[in-house]
Amino acid sequence: MLENPTFMCIDAGGENCPCILAESRNCIVCGRLSGQDCSGCRWHGVCIYNEYIQNHRRIKKNRRDFEASIVERKLYDDDTVMLGLNVGKGFSIKCYSGGSYVFLRKKESEQFFNVPISVMRADSEAGIIYLLIKCISAKTKALLEEDKSIIVRGPYKNGIFGIDDIYSSLDKAKREGRRGRLLIVCRATGIAPAAKLMQSLGHEHYVGVTVDPANMSRQIIEDALSDAPDDYRELDFTDSGDMLKLKLELASGGYDCLAVFTSDYYINMIGEMAEEIKFQGNLAVSNNFNICCGEGVCGACSVAGKNGETMKMCKCRLSGEEILKRKVIFK
Repeated sequence: MLENPTFMCIDAGGENCPCILAESRNCIVCGRLSGQDCSGCRWHGVCIYNEYIQNHRRIKKNRRDFEASIVERKLYDDDTVMLGLNVGKGFSIKCYSGGSYVFLRKKESEQFFNVPISVMRADSEAGIIYLLIKCISAKTKALLEEDKSIIVRGPYKNGIFGIDDIYSSLDKAKREGRRGRLLIVCRATGIAPAAKLMQSLGHEHYVGVTVDPANMSRQIIEDALSDAPDDYRELDFTDSGDMLKLKLELASGGYDCLAVFTSDYYINMIGEMAEEIKFQGNLAVSNNFNICCGEGVCGACSVAGKNGETMKMCKCRLSGEEILKRKVIFK
């Protein structure tokens, strides 16, 4: 474990807390609800144990499946689809923050067909969320077959590690009387969380976007980045010359923070690049773990810390720097 560990639960203190982990005595924040005591409590909000007792030892609110109609469907290259789902105004507002994702499955499919998909854009006025889905195997291919309605559960908030640090850096720049500067680096369908983060920031800050399209249709990029960034460029991350260009851009010192939405391989590569040039800004990365249930129950996303502690990566709220230092991503 790192000195001064900071991992916390993404749902702590929210409408879904206490959750099913509290009921099963596996809360990752509250010692009393994990079979221990309060001596190591680092939570600064309303006492979770007290909330659980006051609620007659029951969880507050489960995220439930519901059927959402498909109001827009656009197919790209036969294997990538953009869906617009009518989820209602309240739900779409909850999907507005960066890092939001939902679980989807085909109406006739069993629960184990649920697949987590990043929210690309949320229209709170119309009550519609937009998602970009790359169809790879059975779960996502089943979604490609739907054209009328789909089952949705969510929203979940932990799609980006370090999102709080990004907001904090940009807010600090604003207090200093200047426009905060963020560089987003993404590859292929990583454009979806990039677009969502841009939407949540509005146009108060300077946002540069560097994209490796890989085998993705150019039309996807144009549709995803409807809110045009202040600067946009395309690079091939497999090309050493292009990676040198990215390194020089980071080394210029012009950015307050960096967000990387790629596979773990490139997260690690760009993270080491940032460390090598002593990048001073905060770092955020996409949550690429094996998220199965989203509630910390199944254990598919569990990672063991240095001292044997269990971190449920669908729930744990780590910074981008911690993800790299803990070496819990592919290397």
